[in-house]
Amino acid sequence: MPSPSPSPNPTPTPDPDFPEGYSGHATRTNEVDEPSSTAEIRISGRVCADALDLGASSLVVSQLLDEAGSGELVADLPMQAVFSVEIGGTFFLDCTTGPSCTLSLQSLGACTKTNGDPGEELSYLLKVDRSQDERAVPITYLRPPNCVDRGTTEATVSFTIDDGVAGVALSTTDDWRCSGRGEEVRQLTTP
Repeated sequence: MPSPSPSPNPTPTPDPDFPEGYSGHATRTNEVDEPSSTAEIRISGRVCADALDLGASSLVVSQLLDEAGSGELVADLPMQAVFSVEIGGTFFLDCTTGPSCTLSLQSLGACTKTNGDPGEELSYLLKVDRSQDERAVPITYLRPPNCVDRGTTEATVSFTIDDGVAGVALSTTDDWRCSGRGEEVRQLTTP
């Protein structure tokens, strides 16, 4: 599988329309310092962005669960992915670095960005776990989340989708709910 190459136009701009319908979920966050064969992270949502050639797109995930004041929870970032296949109008990008992952992208049609410019509404789903690409690289959490059961932690998710001509940089910092037993947090979810 080819490695992603630098984009001739590496200036995607942060999109104020993110996150629309954004949700996230991370499991097995209590399994730290070694690869977890059953851990998974899911990030999904929609965004109104500049039109992209999804078949030529690449992905760079620079922050996945970067806790405010404590740092990133996931080892081996940044993650990079390149276009793999298109099935029934959904485009799939597979990771080539970092934990195994797949990003699925689907165009939902025309939209109007908050600045009034025309755009394209994209639906995205980032799946991170060892079953997502042929490399079978599991997630390794660097440390447990900085929260307790029924508490929250503030974490940033940041990634860029780029087709070599246009791109969109998506970044959000949100509270994630912590679930587990006492101080052992096993799962994080967005509210």
